[in-house]
Order: sequence, then C-alpha cells, then structure tokens
Amino acid sequence: MVGLESDRDGRAFAPVDVDGDGDLDLIVKNRNTPQLVLLRNDSPDRNHSIAFRLIGRRSNRDAVGASIRLITEASERTKFVRLGSGFLSQTSRQVLFGLGSSTEIKAAIVTWPSGQQDRIERLPVDNVVVLQEGEAEFEASPFRPRLDVVPVPAVEVAAKSEPSGADAGSTWLVEPISAPPLTGENLQGDPVELADWRGQFLWVNFWATWCAPCQVELQQWKAAYERIRRAGAEIVAVSVDEPGTEGLVRQFAAEKQLPFPVVLPDRSSVHAYKVFHRNLLRRPRDLQIPTTYLVSPQGEVVKVYRGATHPDILLRDLQDMPASAEARWQAALPYPGRVVRWRPSRDYVALAFSFMNAGLTEISQRYLSRATNVLQEHVRRRPDNKMVHLYLGVALLSAGQARAAQEALEKAIELDPEFADGYFNLGVAYSQLGQAENALSAFEKTVQLDPGFADAYFNLAVIHRSLGRLEGARSALESMARLTPDSPEPFAELGVVHAERGALDDAIASFKRALQLQPENTDVLRNLGVLYYQQGQLPLAAATLEQAHRLAPTQAETALSLAITYAALGRLAEARSVLESLLRAHPNEERARQLLQEIERIRGPGGP
Repeated sequence: MVGLESDRDGRAFAPVDVDGDGDLDLIVKNRNTPQLVLLRNDSPDRNHSIAFRLIGRRSNRDAVGASIRLITEASERTKFVRLGSGFLSQTSRQVLFGLGSSTEIKAAIVTWPSGQQDRIERLPVDNVVVLQEGEAEFEASPFRPRLDVVPVPAVEVAAKSEPSGADAGSTWLVEPISAPPLTGENLQGDPVELADWRGQFLWVNFWATWCAPCQVELQQWKAAYERIRRAGAEIVAVSVDEPGTEGLVRQFAAEKQLPFPVVLPDRSSVHAYKVFHRNLLRRPRDLQIPTTYLVSPQGEVVKVYRGATHPDILLRDLQDMPASAEARWQAALPYPGRVVRWRPSRDYVALAFSFMNAGLTEISQRYLSRATNVLQEHVRRRPDNKMVHLYLGVALLSAGQARAAQEALEKAIELDPEFADGYFNLGVAYSQLGQAENALSAFEKTVQLDPGFADAYFNLAVIHRSLGRLEGARSALESMARLTPDSPEPFAELGVVHAERGALDDAIASFKRALQLQPENTDVLRNLGVLYYQQGQLPLAAATLEQAHRLAPTQAETALSLAITYAALGRLAEARSVLESLLRAHPNEERARQLLQEIERIRGPGGP
C-alpha cells in the first residue's frame, strides 16, 4: 500500500514530474469533486534520477515509439516513449529513470522509430537531457531543487457536512491578502474610505437595489445588526448601482431603514474590486452580486462570501476565526482527508500586473511592493534560478526601481548568457535609467537570440529614434511589421519615422495601413491629416481631421490641427467653433486662444 486510498470516483490518472524536481508526481481525475487532484511527490530521500526528452529528425518529431536503454554500474533498464497509455489520459513524453544511489551512467542507447540507433555517454545524473536523432551531443538542464520535507504532522481535515445553501459559496483564504482601497461617499454626501473603519472586523458587502437576494440579505443583517455590533464588527454596504442612480440608492436605504454604513463608491473602486476578485482564487471568477469580504482589523481579506449569507454564519465565523496557518488550512479545505502540502504562495506579481493593465497604477504599486519582498525571498532560497531573478527584475521595473531591476536582470543573464527575456527586460531597465546605448545593445542582443521577439524590435526603434538614427528605427519597425502584420502598432510608428525622414508618401502609406487595422486610432488619423495638410491636400486633410475630432472632441492637438486646416480653406466660422469648444474643455490652452484671436482679426467685425 502506498497511502493513496481515496473514496473519490476516480476515472483517470497520469504520472508526470509536475514540479521538475526529478521524481514523478500523480494527477488524478475524478468524476465527482474535487475533479482534479495533484498528488505531489516530496520525499526525504535524496536518491538520483535522470529524464530524457527525445526529438526525432527522420522519425516523428515526438519520437513516439523510441526506446531508451539505460546502463548504469548497478543495472540496465529499457523504457519507451508512449502516447495514450491510460484510460482518458496519457503520460508525458518525457521519460524518467530512477537511479537510486547510483551517480554514474555508463551509456544510454536510443533506438529511434526510423531504426537509427544512437549511443550517448558521459550523461549527468539529476538532469533533464534533450537528445536529437542522429546527434551525439546533448543538452542538459538540472532538476529544480527538491523541497525540504519537514517532519511536521499532516493536517487532518475533519469530515464536514455539505455546506448549506446560505454558506455554499464562502471560502476562507489560506493566505490573507490586503484589501484594495475603496473610496466614495456616504448617504449624506461626505467622503469616506475603507481605512475609516480600520481596527475592527468588517463585512464589506457589494450589493445593488435591483438585486433580489441582496434585499433579503440586507434585511436579515438589519435584524441582526445589534448582535453584530456587540461582537465588535461592522457592516459596510457598498452599492454598485449604475452611476446617476444615487438618489434611488438613498431612497432604498431610507425606506428599508438600513442601520449600517452605506457607501456610494467611485467607479475606480468598483473596477479595482472586480480586478481583485478575479485574481483572488486560483480559478478566476467575476465579481457577482451580492459578494461580501470579511476584512480583518489589519485590513486583510480573510474570507469571501459569494451569494446571500445569513448573519448567523457571519457571527459564527467571527467566533471561530482561524488564528494560525494550520487552522486556515483546515477551514479552507472543504473535504475530509489527510492533506500533505507545501508552503502556499500567492502570485503577487500577477496580481500587481493585473491592476497595472487595468490602469490602476497606484493600487498596482501596493501589491508590487509585496511582490518584490516575496521574490527577494525566492532569490535567497533559489539563487541559481534565472527565472526567479527575471521575475524580480520585472517587478522592480514596474515599481520604478530600475537600478535594483538592472542588478537582478544582470544576474539572470549571468546564469544564462543566452536568455533573450533577460536581455529584453535589461534593455527596459537601461531605458528607464537613461542609458540609451546600453539599452540599444541589450535589445540588439535580444533579437539576435530570438529573431521573433517583436516587442524588442519596437523598443529598438524607440531608442534609435531618440538618438536621431532614423534608418535604424525604420529597419527595426519593418522587421516588427513582418512579424506582426496584423498589428497596427509598427505601422503607426513607422509612419512617424517616415515623416521625420521626409518620406511623406511612405508615411502616408504606413498610416493608411495602420488605419486599415485600427480604423478609430485618433493619433494616426491626426498624423495622417497633418501630412495631407503639408502636401497641400486641404480637403482631404479636413475630412481626416474631422473624423479624428469626432472620435476625440477634447483632444487639443487634433482640434488645433482641424482649426488651422479650416482657416486655410477659408472656413473661418467652423475654425472659430472648433477653437471655442476646445477652450471650454481646456480653458488654459493658450495656443487655441492665440489662434482664435488671429481668426477674429482676419474675419473683422461682423465677418462670416
């Protein structure tokens, strides 16, 4: 017996080295929940192993059907590259041999499906070895370090009854996480923020007046509010009704006589919690109504409730709050059994980048700070792992710490001198530090190592252009355009470079191509309109700039260019109208004011 007893309805399994440490883990697929189980193999034994990946040339590329005969001083064994080895499953095409205490491999003899036979010697143990058909040379990559198995008792999760409907969607977090900021105003119109309630337990509830379960939930919470307050907690009800319906929310709260604070949040706060919710658990989920977060006095989310939740459950959770990591594991896992686990780790880098991509830069910086701390700890534990140094460098770059990022990325490249991603991000670090020549060298090395790295060509073009090297910028952008012919970005930038080179016909052709791919790109429309103006094609310039102005009526450069074109066409009244609208949106736009005065002078008193 190997201790894999389970009362689940198992249907398929596959042995595979998931964590890359040189031993086989097990993935089990069940028909009932949990449907997918990963059984990670971590042993205190430090035996040796070797893995092979075969690449066919005359044979099929995956080398399916090949055999590997491994000869050591202690034994001789043969394994095959297989597909479809189990019911509803298949194993990895990587072939792994356990070596026990053996540290010397005499030879590996590979018989390929084509009949070719290769003998490879001097193979290193504890490595993944890549062999290509017909070649005596090989590539070897060390296994990842195995986790130290600490002799602590496994968590025994007590049998739990199926959760009731009112508690079916709740989840304790194994690793609590700082709640995003939330700002808005209360029903009286006073500004409030989540930090106003710091120091006590909070249930931050997202609800709406149109949500029937929310109405039931809020009435139940109202009836239990005194008990909740006596328990030392507070409810903060955050309305997500549409903008412009604040009066309806105030009316609802007054009619229902809600006794707890009601917040009318700003839109960025609602957006932030949508991003937060999608990154909270391993399986991304959209924020649905109602959803409630239990927030600790320190401002950390410790539990999430999806759907209407009875107040008795809230009060029970407050009383039974898990106080340690062990207790959080017991609370978080809903199924009985013996749980063997490794240290949990939240991906703060991905969380921070999600906020950054959503345009929430300030919130992103909060999580980036935590991400860099976590990654620095990983670096201390795994100093020879280039990817850890890369992730740390990227996080530091995003946090604006270019100098520290440079050091991390240089270390990644020191570990792997042909690491294209390392050179690319090092180029970004040099750019942030104002070291243009170093950045240029790093991006050139990137495309040398990976000619298909499109973003590196774009950055090369930006650096060349900043140095006045327009031919270099043109060449880099043309390379990017060949790699990404359906992306408007290289064509839009290429149009600018051609214009600066004085090649106006080429610039117009590039801008037109960019607009075919992205017809509502206002920057490209404006640039194209300006080129038409410079060529004396005034009606075409006006039509193009009008289109850009319709899409972005408050964009100053577009409005100014359109007014100048109207004036050149003698359409002074239309030029005046555009400038007056621009000044209403941007009262301090001095260029518009001066141009309007010039038009008034030309028109004269009572002019058309």
